[in-house]
Amino acid sequence: MMRGNRTGARAPEARVSSEDKTLSALMHDLDRLPSAERGAAAIRIAAALIEYGAFELAERLKSRETGELINLAAALQQYDPLNRRTGVRQGGC
Repeated sequence: MMRGNRTGARAPEARVSSEDKTLSALMHDLDRLPSAERGAAAIRIAAALIEYGAFELAERLKSRETGELINLAAALQQYDPLNRRTGVRQGGC
């Protein structure tokens, strides 16, 4: 349904897309993880989504763009804020 504003123009009502609902549910699930695991899990999920998107869009993107997305996903997959082999935190505080 559309509602008019003061000028009489119509503006679309706010809608929540299925993508927004899915993202909200994912964020809720991430929030339920222990704080020490949340960031790394979010990075792993982001890497998987970027890689998925790159392959899904490969036919419409330039090969260079697809390659950049795949490289970005690979870089994120390599990033591990917790060195799982030793359990030692990498980087800052």
